[in-house]
Amino acid sequence: MGSDTMSNYSYSRLNAYNSCPRKHSYMYEEKIYTEGNEFLVLGDLFHQCIDKATKGEDFSSVINDYEAKVKVGILSTESGLLEYVVNKYIEYYDMSDEEIIGSELVLEEEWEDGDTFKGIVDRIVEKDSMIIIRDTKTTLKPLKYTTNQVKYNSQLLTYCSLVQDHMNIIVDA
Repeated sequence: MGSDTMSNYSYSRLNAYNSCPRKHSYMYEEKIYTEGNEFLVLGDLFHQCIDKATKGEDFSSVINDYEAKVKVGILSTESGLLEYVVNKYIEYYDMSDEEIIGSELVLEEEWEDGDTFKGIVDRIVEKDSMIIIRDTKTTLKPLKYTTNQVKYNSQLLTYCSLVQDHMNIIVDA
């Protein structure tokens, strides 16, 4: 995978390429449906809701978009699922006692060969005098619940470095 086949990188894009170069081509170059894309759509809608919620904005238009996609079969998930999950997220992360430093931040790093690595950091908050990166996933895979499973997550560690370099803040990793 040289710069002639792909010059813009992200953690998700590299992960897709490493798991199956053909699937990567379908998803990122040809932009056609592949198994699993449904979860990318669902994840994008979830992130939009959380971004609006953290800013105190109404996210009902995103919920309506989700419901329309379920109705026409673009998403095979249940009606009401996105709203349920978003409300559980909001309930779990009591946002009233944290300061939002950033939400859906795009951080780019230029590499020596002219390629670009782009990371989209879901959320950076300050809570109890700690700087925390939150990265949420929509997945069929088992969730990473324990500290040991999360603290060695290569995507989060990459994002810690990007945030520290670009925003000049120390993340409590």
